[in-house]
Amino acid sequence: MNEEQVLGVIPNVKSGVFGQKTYNLVATDKGIIVAQLTSSMIKEEAKRVTEELKEQGAGRLKRMSATMTAGINLYKRYFSMPVADIIAETNGNFFIGQNQVKSIKIKRNSSNEDINSHELTIKWSGGKSKFNFSDVSPKVVKDLLRKTFGDMVR
Repeated sequence: MNEEQVLGVIPNVKSGVFGQKTYNLVATDKGIIVAQLTSSMIKEEAKRVTEELKEQGAGRLKRMSATMTAGINLYKRYFSMPVADIIAETNGNFFIGQNQVKSIKIKRNSSNEDINSHELTIKWSGGKSKFNFSDVSPKVVKDLLRKTFGDMVR
């Protein structure tokens, strides 16, 4: 049998009361991994980036700028990680299998307050999970999730 493949990532989505937690939704050919982005992960990445830039001789301003945005690109590492490692990365990570999903709805937010924030709702056997995203367009999210979930994505 083929190994599970990462198809794409919906980066930096928010969930919870007032968007308390940040996740990366890793779409695979067999489901979705909800991968929690913790403050310690961001701190580790900031430290790594700072050290790397320091070794390259980058100035203080460039290092400070890179440190402030360190967590934004952390999702890229999921493209080279085995699926089992992604799931086991933090206690907050979990997998929603293709056969567990009842429906997926993507709602484009057209309010003037937060024009770039959209909503993704997944109804599955474990309940209902809502996420807000703004780093990618609703069309990109819909196209990505349809690769695994087909017409369940609306």
